[in-house]
Amino acid sequence: MNFTAAPPPPLPVITITPLPGGDQPLGFGNPLAIQTAKLVAPAIVLLSILPFLSVLSAFASAWLGVALFRRRTGKPLTPSNGARLGWVIGAINFVVSLILLTLEFVTIQKDELIKAMTKFSPELEPVLRDPVNLAMLMGAVVVFMFFYFVGTGIAGGALAAKVSGNSSRSAV
Repeated sequence: MNFTAAPPPPLPVITITPLPGGDQPLGFGNPLAIQTAKLVAPAIVLLSILPFLSVLSAFASAWLGVALFRRRTGKPLTPSNGARLGWVIGAINFVVSLILLTLEFVTIQKDELIKAMTKFSPELEPVLRDPVNLAMLMGAVVVFMFFYFVGTGIAGGALAAKVSGNSSRSAV
């Protein structure tokens, strides 16, 4: 009789998966950056209701997004990565604001809109009654909104990453 022991079972393989998106480049392909931007986007809606905070709301939402991203990943951000995250946050803030602006224009009557727009400058009324001029004005407002939200998002994200420090260590 041969008494040999059976070979031991193989050891289980343990893999540690980091938080999704923590090691990916920041941008629209990073799921953690998108989640962070979607969490922070409502902040611009709440802050823009107050007149004195509406100017800083896009900047503040990017700042908050960088702080939240750092907390979730535990990794420092360089100013360039903060700017990339600010770009994502600014773009999502632009989309949210554009949806709200569209809902506002859909629900308001054209005469009420023209009356509100010409309150401070009555000589614009004949110009705004022309549909082509009104469409061009709204197009210019949308372009301005895009550059405003993206620009302040980039600036807020870069500045937040710079001020928060630790950018000399290994970054995302």
